[in-house]
Amino acid sequence: MLELALRNGCVGFKTWMAYYRPLHIEEVSDEEVSNALRILKEGKVEIKSRWFIELPIGVSDETRKAIKLYQDYMWVHVCEYASSRNVPTLIHTGGAMSPSIDLRNANPVLLYSLFYNPRVRKALTRVVMLHSGYPFHGTAAAIVSQFPNAFIDLSFFTGLRGVTEEVLKTFIELCPHNKILYGSDSSTVPERLGWCAYNIRESMAYVLKDFRERHGWSKETSNEIANKILNQNTKEVLKPQIIN
Repeated sequence: MLELALRNGCVGFKTWMAYYRPLHIEEVSDEEVSNALRILKEGKVEIKSRWFIELPIGVSDETRKAIKLYQDYMWVHVCEYASSRNVPTLIHTGGAMSPSIDLRNANPVLLYSLFYNPRVRKALTRVVMLHSGYPFHGTAAAIVSQFPNAFIDLSFFTGLRGVTEEVLKTFIELCPHNKILYGSDSSTVPERLGWCAYNIRESMAYVLKDFRERHGWSKETSNEIANKILNQNTKEVLKPQIIN
């Protein structure tokens, strides 16, 4: 299925696990995952629809643990495969304005378990943290500054001027500038594409002007940073197909 997705133009593999379970990834052995599969075959598992996606729900502590172990094992496998095919993985982090998202599951600090996973470290899988990790964007910025394979995406909150300026200031000061990716997250409202593009340009101009006036940054440096974040970084990390 992963190979077919790549042939069909997929530019990365994404998980939205933070919307229904914690981001913490355990190290799972082949023996442990085999035992988890046995439990799932023998135990009772219900299917629950959430956001039009069918999710397995364990009806006992044992089956719930088995589901998580299997998911953890498979996501590490996806990370290794993605690295072998030179495509990134993308993980939803943070959240706001939605009571259905439990922020205790979506805090990017939980992803230290993934970045320190021996198999992921060996593969050096590129991991793009979506939605800025907000409101934990300071933690997300620290992760990007620490791990060479960590990247951050600005989507969803680029529609909010004050939040965008706050997030941009944090990331531009703490993160390598080639690891910050622009995004709009306008999957349902077409007009959001234009609004987010306009909003982030205005926010970027405001933040970089402040850096020039108060911290002595040059105009050339500011223009280079803006071009990377608004244009080049996403092209280099995701390598999207350009449709004319």
